[in-house]
Amino acid sequence: MHRSAILATPLAMLTVAVGALVGLGAPAASAQQILVPPTPDPVAVSLDGSTTAVVVSDLNQTTCAAQPICAVGVVSAVAPFLAKARDAGALVVYSTGTPVLDEVAPESGDAVIRGAAQDRFFSTALDEMLRARGVVNVVVVGWSANGSVLYTSYGGGIRGYTVVVPVDGTSASNEADAAIGRYQMLRQLGGNPTNEPLIPGKVTLSRTDLISFE
Repeated sequence: MHRSAILATPLAMLTVAVGALVGLGAPAASAQQILVPPTPDPVAVSLDGSTTAVVVSDLNQTTCAAQPICAVGVVSAVAPFLAKARDAGALVVYSTGTPVLDEVAPESGDAVIRGAAQDRFFSTALDEMLRARGVVNVVVVGWSANGSVLYTSYGGGIRGYTVVVPVDGTSASNEADAAIGRYQMLRQLGGNPTNEPLIPGKVTLSRTDLISFE
């Protein structure tokens, strides 16, 4: 099955459920509850900095600057986390086509990749770069939870990386979209619906203040 079809399945199921409720005359609030499925709480994880990469997606002037939830909320969480990751020796990789916001701009030693697909592993040198460095853990942050962060987490998972997504390090234009993104992250690739920490090839939802480095 094509990657996009796999990722679309949970959302499609939810859409069908919403349609059925609306057809039965259910109130709009019931449909909204189905469109925002709950996910488990973020969990604490400890990572080896020397085998970890942080992929930063689209925290730039084009896609992030005009949206306060990104330019203020996400960036304020990501900026100190990047400093912590660099101090631990983690590789920071940027994927962006326009200038990155100053608060989270690349520093000396960071890497930059270019790719048109929302899966930043697709048709880029990211996988080769990470394997050459011995990376096994990939932390994905940026914009958005139902876009490049979702698809890049999938791309990392199918390549066998242990993927971590801090929930405060990403979001979307509305909470329903962000919730759908988190829901799909935990259910792709065989699923980690109870959010067990650090399963290779799957996604763990954490939070920037819950991620420590050894």
